[in-house]
Amino acid sequence: MTFLDALSSIVFTGIPTNASYDLLKLVWKSWRKQSWEEYYLDSFKKALDLERPVLEKYGSRDGVIILDRERLLLVLRQNLASTPQFSTYRQLIADDFLVQLANQLSAHEVLIIGGHNLSSDGYAHIVQNLVKHAREFFREAVRADGESFKRMLQETAEEQFGSNQQARSQARELEAFLDIRFDLILSHLDTQTTMLGDIQRGLKELARTKRTLARLQPVAKPTRCATRLLKR
Repeated sequence: MTFLDALSSIVFTGIPTNASYDLLKLVWKSWRKQSWEEYYLDSFKKALDLERPVLEKYGSRDGVIILDRERLLLVLRQNLASTPQFSTYRQLIADDFLVQLANQLSAHEVLIIGGHNLSSDGYAHIVQNLVKHAREFFREAVRADGESFKRMLQETAEEQFGSNQQARSQARELEAFLDIRFDLILSHLDTQTTMLGDIQRGLKELARTKRTLARLQPVAKPTRCATRLLKR
């Protein structure tokens, strides 16, 4: 397991199975046209922007903060088993892992502020914000277009597992998890789409009925009184 996978297990806490996690990564890549690594790089940059006003105080007068993208990727790709604290996945504890991630970021000098490396304590705040922004980034992206995300999920599940019950089961399992974890409504989109379609069809039918009745309604004949007045 890499540091990236371990970080994902915290961002997506409770994801049902490894198959669900692999499916999620494939769906994201196809749907957003963005790799899983790029997703976390963007989240890291947003976390860094949040800390930038504080970090600039510890740098030089020019306030230059340099993010070494390649060093950051090197840390994320690092095997977790290479660190004694986490030789097995069962020993992974969120708080301990985030501390270790901050230590690795500092050791690899991912950030340079005014020519100086940031301490592990400095990275700790960024790492906490990284988890937060990664979750928010994912939630807002799916909320913005849940229907297309769901279609991509179903298509990708079929590509991976075939057009059978297993594919549908995998897709529903991941949908249910994301609905709960990220406060989404993926599991109900089909029902809502059907209801909306029924309402739209009903309104169209009502409009057609009104037009038909308007054409069939007879023209009122003038009364005798009105006829005499017209003759005058």
